[in-house]
Amino acid sequence: MLLLHRISLYYRRMLSRIISFAKYLDHAKPLFIKQEILTLPSLYILQCLLFIKKNPHQFQSYENVHSYNTRNKANLAPIKHRVNAARNGINYYGLLFYNKLPLDIRDLPYPAYKQYIEEYLKSKAYYSVAEFLSDEDKI
Repeated sequence: MLLLHRISLYYRRMLSRIISFAKYLDHAKPLFIKQEILTLPSLYILQCLLFIKKNPHQFQSYENVHSYNTRNKANLAPIKHRVNAARNGINYYGLLFYNKLPLDIRDLPYPAYKQYIEEYLKSKAYYSVAEFLSDEDKI
């Protein structure tokens, strides 16, 4: 996965430089943003978020887990896994990404939700999943 990620990122950077007639040493992130190209991590984030939005019945919110009125009651409860390898799946990361979204975006209808998330990810051009999770900007 890591090798695939590096190769894909290299080719996308190279292609974005070719398309925009940029020099070899030019920074690629502004080129991704200008050309509105999603990076591989951004594509993964988008697919995870769309999966969670399409399949909300597969997940429980904290409202259904307990009756306490907490600030995270609208968040989806993470699924408990016996093996750490399950943390690499779409169910684990999808919940992390989805819980990072504000409530007003989660409540959008699917087409508007998809368009908003795509535009946001195109404007940021994340190079890693960790970069998205650590980003403090409001979505």
